[in-house]
Amino acid sequence: MVFAIAIAVFAAPAVAQNTGGIRGTVTEPKTGRPVAHATVYVHSPAVDVSVQTDAHGMFRFFGLPPGRTLVDVVAKGYVETRFVACVRADNFQEYPVHLMRGYGTSVNHELGGRPASGITSDLYSIGYC
Repeated sequence: MVFAIAIAVFAAPAVAQNTGGIRGTVTEPKTGRPVAHATVYVHSPAVDVSVQTDAHGMFRFFGLPPGRTLVDVVAKGYVETRFVACVRADNFQEYPVHLMRGYGTSVNHELGGRPASGITSDLYSIGYC
């Protein structure tokens, strides 16, 4: 019994170290003004979470599993933006997001500066970036 508790206590930090995070700032591209209260969604096989940007347009996600993650950014009066983020263990990846005024959806097919071959077809088939 004591052995099992010791394994659980020492295993928990190892799991936490195998996660990463993404952060960024949502702005208008023409003015550079932050977009406050935009909703940022993160979707992957293991996680489905969302946060709202703060008054400075900033967002942050902790404890995400490494690999490709689909990110949607939505704000009233702006075109929805969707992109694939690369989460790396023990690291934060920075993703600046530019929302244009209007309606509809804009899909950014870039991942770490390289073109991705597709968002939905490749998103979950490759575990790591």
